[in-house]
Amino acid sequence: MSKSWRQALGADNTNVTVTGGITDSYKGELFGWVSAVDTITNKCIGRVSYTYVKSTDRVSIQFIEVVPEYRRQGIATKMRDFLTKEYPDAIIGALGNFLTDEGAAFENSKKE
Repeated sequence: MSKSWRQALGADNTNVTVTGGITDSYKGELFGWVSAVDTITNKCIGRVSYTYVKSTDRVSIQFIEVVPEYRRQGIATKMRDFLTKEYPDAIIGALGNFLTDEGAAFENSKKE
């Protein structure tokens, strides 16, 4: 695989921009989103929906989704890293035990 092909897919993350925001808040909870965009194609290639609870200092991820052709290229990790920078002292993890096999592997990867 040539480097130019990998770059077009964002494999080395140089062509990926991650941003986020808050959509709502209620009694100490913030409801937010994170998205990853391939800056070459201007295509949204990943997204996260999460809740931050101030009283427990915990970020609960409802879902992480990456477009299939961009998976296994560090996109989900880059979005999780964005949350880590936004909430440096918070515990960040999946909401409940409702994980796909890929989601469980991703969740466990941050512990290694």
